[in-house]
Amino acid sequence: MCKNNALILSLALSLSSLLAAAQVPAGGGAKPAQCRQAVDTGLEMARQLPAPNPRELERKNALLSRLQTLVSENRKKQLDECQTWAEFNRIATQQ
Repeated sequence: MCKNNALILSLALSLSSLLAAAQVPAGGGAKPAQCRQAVDTGLEMARQLPAPNPRELERKNALLSRLQTLVSENRKKQLDECQTWAEFNRIATQQ
């Protein structure tokens, strides 16, 4: 992924992380509903990333597919949404 798209993705994920953190009650950890919202927001932001050329579009679609598969499989298994959010961030930042 080109530096600009990687930067945009990192920024988008940071923003959604901030969104999730801002909704965590004082003195408490993230709740599954907050993590689910962060996952959904992260997916939406990934869908909206610009892809200036066919190669970048292919990479964006591959990343998006990987993230959507992760979310879908984890939700089918009824895994903790915060675990899914952690995996989502790992995949997005290590791509």
